[in-house]
Amino acid sequence: HAARALAAIDDGDLCFVSAGFERSGHPHLTLYHAPAEALSGAEDQGGYPTAETDTRRRFLEAFATLRLGTQLVHGWRVRALALCAAEVEVTVSDDRGGGVVFLIAGPDGPGQSGPFDLPPLTLCYRGRHGDFAAVEEVGVALRTHLEAAAGLDRAAAWRRWLAEAASREPGRS
Repeated sequence: HAARALAAIDDGDLCFVSAGFERSGHPHLTLYHAPAEALSGAEDQGGYPTAETDTRRRFLEAFATLRLGTQLVHGWRVRALALCAAEVEVTVSDDRGGGVVFLIAGPDGPGQSGPFDLPPLTLCYRGRHGDFAAVEEVGVALRTHLEAAAGLDRAAAWRRWLAEAASREPGRS
């Protein structure tokens, strides 16, 4: 048994709460936090998203084999997933509060080519991050994760992932 809920906090941040019992019978409570910066497509002068409300986004618990809380590499975890038209935003952050937003687009999407592309999928990041080595490590890990999930026909996998995401009710994975 498990309960899941999405909740907006007064400061505009989004939280996903999952509570239930593990197979061992022990209770668990997990809280995932999506910073307000993940809520908007508008960017400030530094290239980071602003906290304005954006109704174009549909927040997800999962996309492909990524889930909220998935660790990509050394403490970097998926904190938010959002479907935005033909792109998916993957917000990741580290244990020290650093973060970056990756944009994934399919072969027919508006995606901008980036350093982590997985043809025909584009995989770039948004904003300026002071430590490109950290971004690079996370971007490569994300690309590797998607590559393993997609198999040989990445275009077909992308279409399947979008259809699965679109068919889920908000708050259900």
